[in-house]
Amino acid sequence: MMKYLKKGDKVIVTAGNEKGKVGEVLAKSSEKVLVKGLNIRKRHRKVQDKKPTIIEAEAPMHISNVAFTPDGTYATKLRCREKDGKKEVYYLDQSKNLVVHRTY
Repeated sequence: MMKYLKKGDKVIVTAGNEKGKVGEVLAKSSEKVLVKGLNIRKRHRKVQDKKPTIIEAEAPMHISNVAFTPDGTYATKLRCREKDGKKEVYYLDQSKNLVVHRTY
């Protein structure tokens, strides 16, 4: 589970129609993420006294269908540890080196 994902992180889709595509997290709830440019759905809106329009917007997808990617080429897990009283979110790159993503 990608509970350490935040707005602005780059993710790769691991399942579904958009599998393999890369996007940026726009919003996150407990189980869903909204990814920029992916999972586009059409909404038919009819406004009173105006012409009906078709709006294309991103729909949320389950958090288990995405994975963090540092550069858009491979998926990796985010992990958390406590160091010097602060929490660090980190990942391992392809050569198994530890890279700190953010601290809080």
